Amino acid sequence: MRSKLGLVCKQLDGDIDLVKSFLDTMHKTDPECYELVCVLCYSMESVLESFLDQCASPQEMARALKSSMPESQLETLTQLMQQSPEILLQLGITPDLITAERTKRDALLKVKNTTVEEKQSSDGQLWMTWLEAYKARLLQEVEGVASHEDLMKINSERERKMKASNPRFVLRNHIAQQAIELAENGDFSEVTRVQKMLQKPYSLPESGSNTTTLAEDDRSLTRRSYEKPPEWAVGLCVT
Repeated sequence: MRSKLGLVCKQLDGDIDLVKSFLDTMHKTDPECYELVCVLCYSMESVLESFLDQCASPQEMARALKSSMPESQLETLTQLMQQSPEILLQLGITPDLITAERTKRDALLKVKNTTVEEKQSSDGQLWMTWLEAYKARLLQEVEGVASHEDLMKINSERERKMKASNPRFVLRNHIAQQAIELAENGDFSEVTRVQKMLQKPYSLPESGSNTTTLAEDDRSLTRRSYEKPPEWAVGLCVT
């Protein structure tokens, strides 16, 4: 995780707390996590705005938190968990599952009572706090480095290791589903593109004056892997 965040020169005791804070802030703001680390990898300019653009709205979080278990069923299983947990186990239901569903329900109720403005303000404060701690940690990476040349070398190595640790293409469920649907109709072009990207997921598609249509499609596929999934894909599970 240090490499993903570009902490490559020193290993400090506070790094674990910084990583935990990063993961906790992601959990609270529900962004597209793949995009976040790439923003840190390629630029620190306007990073807060980029982070906030990736955070889910209350409506998006509510859709993601929606449970497939009816409220009445959850209450019945909760009572069983408290009174006769052995019956739950016979049904193949663990107490952890019930606890997770109740936690999801409580989070859903909280999100439903949150306005867009309140969510954006809360997200901004949370990410601003983390970014300040992250920038302070980056400064510790170059403490004692005097020459501009050495600073450039450290930054170059940091960028190299971050790019090597953070894939530029991630196979998302909605991308896989679209490729499957096209293939079922006899069009294997998307499957071919996905296979090609998975062969070198850490490399950006080639660009330049001789860019081909296929390369354009590759870059489009890369962008789609980092964008928020379409509404129809929320909760989608591809096996």
